[in-house]
Amino acid sequence: MPSLPSETVNRYIKNAQAVSRSRAERLAVTYALGVNAPPRQIKYHRKARNPRLRPPKEKSKTEKEVRTWVDSVLAEIHAALCKRSPRYKKEVSVLNHSGDVIIISIAAAVANQLRVNIVVVASLVAALLRMALKMGVSVFCKRFESGFL
Repeated sequence: MPSLPSETVNRYIKNAQAVSRSRAERLAVTYALGVNAPPRQIKYHRKARNPRLRPPKEKSKTEKEVRTWVDSVLAEIHAALCKRSPRYKKEVSVLNHSGDVIIISIAAAVANQLRVNIVVVASLVAALLRMALKMGVSVFCKRFESGFL
């Protein structure tokens, strides 16, 4: 199974941090950082539920916009890896050697579709592609198709 090193993803994120200007772009880079972060040690201890907790607040317009970007990136990764789209045939074939080719082609497609800065989208693509490859392509495909991503 191909893999994408975290150093490659960090390079994309660092470049995106340098060019991100709008609030949505900065939020997208933060999201990419979170996806690429090493897994945290989770301590399982039970807390008593507080019945007076406020319900979760509504997502802002910016958060909804970034979620649209993430959904578009995931759909393109699904098309490339799961559906074996002819548009990405060459890029997927060289994925074992270099992930940069597929990252740039997916980022270009999504950035063109959404009219967003390609560097910011490339950081999202790199982080989400690394996540998909780490979990396994077949697991990613099943989770995407069932709506769990």
